[in-house]
Amino acid sequence: MELTYIVGEDRRDLVKDIHNFNIDFDKSNYKWVQARQYENSMRQVFVEVLNDDQTPFDLTGCNIVFEGLLPDNTSRIYDASNGIILDPLNGKFRFDMPKQAFAIAGSYVQAFFRIMRAGDNVAMLEFDMTVLADKVISGLVPADYITPFEDLYAKLEDILKEAGDDLQSSLTSWTKQFNDAVEQWSDKYPALVSAKNTLTQELASLQEQIKDNKLVAADMIAMSSLTNLQLTINMDTLGLNDMPRFKAYGYYNGAGVPQTTPSFGVPEIFELNLTTDIKDSGRIVVPNFQLFQLQKLLPDFNTTSFSVQHSFNGNWIYLNSGLPTIGIECLNAKFK
Repeated sequence: MELTYIVGEDRRDLVKDIHNFNIDFDKSNYKWVQARQYENSMRQVFVEVLNDDQTPFDLTGCNIVFEGLLPDNTSRIYDASNGIILDPLNGKFRFDMPKQAFAIAGSYVQAFFRIMRAGDNVAMLEFDMTVLADKVISGLVPADYITPFEDLYAKLEDILKEAGDDLQSSLTSWTKQFNDAVEQWSDKYPALVSAKNTLTQELASLQEQIKDNKLVAADMIAMSSLTNLQLTINMDTLGLNDMPRFKAYGYYNGAGVPQTTPSFGVPEIFELNLTTDIKDSGRIVVPNFQLFQLQKLLPDFNTTSFSVQHSFNGNWIYLNSGLPTIGIECLNAKFK
């Protein structure tokens, strides 16, 4: 479909009752677009924009926005993503209508294009946009479609995939800001721009926190036992209600190397996160390690193939996997 607009010349009569907004296209210089429900991006509108002296309107550096209030008088389209400048010097662009634009059968309350450039904008005259019913298929639920926020939602989904689902619980405040901005977007265009900028900054901050490990993903904190590893503890030195306590360290070059301080390894030592499953009243212990940490600090450690060695005094267990070693210290008892 092709539309031609002359900026400064096209006009229509004012709407008499602004609260019951209804444009009388019969008495105005108008254009029309018609589509069927559930059509998608193949419904394209080709637009030519002229100045009032009939010279082409220069679209160099412009962004095209489609704004529409759907026939239900509730759902809105603000699409700043699907305009394509075809010939900027001759004022020609194409707009690929999103599927959300055709969710409801009927006549749009209002539909028009806005041309944006460097913070300035000019709006075209409304066109008569009607959506014909499709009684055979159904599926789309009418809803607001506002591309500045749709774009941010898409970025947020990417961040959540990167950071893990557990991060969702720490985004409550951010999500509230986001939803509040969406609800209030139509008050003023500057308010929309301000809200978008704020949310963009929030996203950037969130990405930095993830990068700096201030926020961690579920797979980064997951603990797991090593293959078939169970340790036996001598309980004779422990009190009736006392349970064995442990610390774990990672280092390279193995146990038995001449020791500096401390006595369980060579100078470059990493303290590892460790939890334990206690069985048989404390006599059997299953150590659980943070696999993400092992991969980061001891990338050569094979978690499915390693040897188990006891220290001479029973205070330590050494898990050897070639060059990397994990040393587990029992703080208040001894290993058998």
